[in-house]
Amino acid sequence: MHGIHACKKVTQRLWIPCLRSDDSLVKGAGCLTSGAMPYLWLLGLLAGIIIPVQTAMNAHLDRTAGHPLLTTLIVFVIGGLVCSVILIFLRPTFPELAQWRNAPSWAWGGGLIALLYVILLVYLAPRLGVGLTTTLVLVGQLLAAMLLDHFGALGNPLHPINTMRMVGVGAMIFGVILIKVY
Repeated sequence: MHGIHACKKVTQRLWIPCLRSDDSLVKGAGCLTSGAMPYLWLLGLLAGIIIPVQTAMNAHLDRTAGHPLLTTLIVFVIGGLVCSVILIFLRPTFPELAQWRNAPSWAWGGGLIALLYVILLVYLAPRLGVGLTTTLVLVGQLLAAMLLDHFGALGNPLHPINTMRMVGVGAMIFGVILIKVY
């Protein structure tokens, strides 16, 4: 079946899918040591876990701050300060100015999107609940990701939409309905 690939190996009673970044199977007993995919999948799950936690925290902060924009400013100031402290300790090599100019102009919009994302979560979570808000965000992310992949937009590799991907999004939309109704 196209689109469904998995090499599974039992480790500590956990089934870990082992795929390369190009969706090809990692074959043989070296499944877990042949690449970083299980590690990356776990980091992806962690990112998914912390988003609704952050949404709930931000919604609570908004009750104190009284305005989604003020709450968002507080969130970004705290994040910026923590990131600055981490950079002081890590001391990464910063690119030369000429290298910064090589980035496409649209790449600089990520900060604006992050700002809009946090504002929307702060606004929606108290009104819809963290569960429904997070589910709607996930469906939106899946739809946008499929379109970006399908058209190879913003420098992404081309990965056409197929039936199984559409079934997956359909299942997510059905999940939104279940969460809203129950």
